[in-house]
Amino acid sequence: GVRAFALGRSAFRYLERLASHDAAFRQLADLRLGVFARILPLAPAGLGGTSRGDLLSRLVRDVDDLQDFPLRVVQPLATAGTLAIMSVVGVWLVLPAAGLTLALSLLAAGLLATLASSVLSARSERQLAPLRGTLAGEVLEVAENLDVLTAFGALDARLATLAAADDRLRRASLRRSLGVGVQGAVLSLFAGLATVGALWVAIPALSGPAGISGPGFAVVVLVPTAVFEVFGMIPLALGVWRQVRSSAARVASAVPTTVPAEIPAESSNEFATEPADATATTVSARPVLELTDLGARWPGSSAPAVSGISLRLAPGDRVHLAGPSGAGKTTLAQALARFLDYTGSYRL
Repeated sequence: GVRAFALGRSAFRYLERLASHDAAFRQLADLRLGVFARILPLAPAGLGGTSRGDLLSRLVRDVDDLQDFPLRVVQPLATAGTLAIMSVVGVWLVLPAAGLTLALSLLAAGLLATLASSVLSARSERQLAPLRGTLAGEVLEVAENLDVLTAFGALDARLATLAAADDRLRRASLRRSLGVGVQGAVLSLFAGLATVGALWVAIPALSGPAGISGPGFAVVVLVPTAVFEVFGMIPLALGVWRQVRSSAARVASAVPTTVPAEIPAESSNEFATEPADATATTVSARPVLELTDLGARWPGSSAPAVSGISLRLAPGDRVHLAGPSGAGKTTLAQALARFLDYTGSYRL
């Protein structure tokens, strides 16, 4: 049995990793496409509360974190929990007192390790995803506006803000590492105590009236060390679960379930005039777009960003939008783009 388990461990571990990661990656592909499909109709107006860097972090890193739920939460909890129960039962069948000692050691180690992790690193684990998004937003802001920040002498201040965001993320990562380290120390301590307890109850049983055999003695003493190696995944899984919940909340908040009233929710091809031949270059002389007293406002805003816009465009026409910053040029352009997107008038 020892030889079979020793040789089979690496092979079965490889097969388990291969199967579980293949399933998680296939699920991740569907999840990322689903999130992107839900974001697409809302961009950019419906995502005004999220910076582009933070949105990128949610779409990439936070969605990646969601694959940890089956891999590093559900599977370890199921595997380690089942193995712990079977080990306690097996040791109890050999020597009931040793089985009770192992059960008490596992219970105490699980409770104390989870408590230590919750006290030291629970807050950091929940903060990691938001802090990564903040840092990504700051990096993108500096990279996109480097010339403007340099021209106006604001680069140093912006870099200081970026350094502060990086420092907050670094401190949160260190606090999480501290919790993981203390958690590992607690588990190692109780693994040793479980072995000592097994020796304490097994040595007298060797010469007792209902004594155990030498191989039985070896099983009772060595099983605690082996089972604690796997049992240590349970407190780690609870910490990963906190991170997954934080990332899931960020993904959900970036992709609202309801579309703001200001964003068209459904397409309408009422105004579309697709040509019979996609390669045709002849266009109709009649106007393809006419707006009368157009107004638009951003989601969540009570005042219109632009209003009173009247426009008539025929094929080939060009319009020059001019005005000071904040006048509504970008808003009008995005409103027109949104109109063309949802009516199918892509050839304008």
